[in-house]
Amino acid sequence: MSVNLKSCDIVKNLPSLDFELGLSDITDDPKSLLPLRLKSYAHTLTICSQSVFIISLLTEALEVAIKQSAAVSVNYKVGFIGCGRLGTLMIKCLLHFKVLEPSHIYISTRRPELLKELSKAGVVTCFNNSKVASSCQLLCLCCLPSQLSMVAESLRGHLSPATLVYSIVGGVTLQRHCQLLHTNSVLRPTFVSSSLDIMRFSMY
Repeated sequence: MSVNLKSCDIVKNLPSLDFELGLSDITDDPKSLLPLRLKSYAHTLTICSQSVFIISLLTEALEVAIKQSAAVSVNYKVGFIGCGRLGTLMIKCLLHFKVLEPSHIYISTRRPELLKELSKAGVVTCFNNSKVASSCQLLCLCCLPSQLSMVAESLRGHLSPATLVYSIVGGVTLQRHCQLLHTNSVLRPTFVSSSLDIMRFSMY
């Protein structure tokens, strides 16, 4: 199995979202803002690498717990709600480093037909949040903050008490996640911007 990890420019052919658009209204020297782009890339890389590490750690721990408690073997599955640039990168990394078998990864997204590469690799793709939530022991939320309320509504009643939710949805507190999802089993990273960028994890 081979998964292409090559990055893509998501704003290609979208001039209104071009990095340089409007910079002349902000500064006379657009190049002075280039460090912001580098910081954005670094932030994305940090989120992805830390998330893959945490998912790997949780996967190994929960697989051990399942094997010890269950009389029969249980196939441990990880689900993703939303699969944009960051979610896709996380999944490709999980496959590249063989953290999970492709068939143990479920993705629910509004446009599953755009995930042909992952589908061909064996990943289960669909547009059914409740199915993914009820099928997986670890559920990763990779949707936009504006979509979280709608996504949470589709997940209510389908999350097992044993299901752990891992969210990279920004701008929404951990407590709000728990309120929307009706579960306390939520883990989300908190990013602190300082002279040294720090990532902290919070669990309710």
